Amino acid sequence: MTVGRQLFVDDFLIEETTLSPVYHKAVKYEGNPVLKAETSWEIAHSPVACPKSGGVWYDEKEHLYKMWYEAGWLHQMAYAVSSDGICWERPDLDLCPGTNKILVYDGF
Repeated sequence: MTVGRQLFVDDFLIEETTLSPVYHKAVKYEGNPVLKAETSWEIAHSPVACPKSGGVWYDEKEHLYKMWYEAGWLHQMAYAVSSDGICWERPDLDLCPGTNKILVYDGF
């Protein structure tokens, strides 16, 4: 059963189970940022690798986190995947061979 994306596990998700809620104080991940400008084209004009609003999703069928992010500076979007949400890989895509770009605007 899936109830969609959940930020927190509410009581209704566990009320008919033997589970009990346990609360922990959030701790910022010390390895941040988990994604940063690394490739030559991300660094070229201005070093940027910034997930866009709602740009990270978990694909239940493929068991992968998928991220769409602004790469380099304006007008370039790229795609990355992760099995754990911490270590990200940049797959080689067909739009611009040798990169993970999904949108390229060369109009300036």
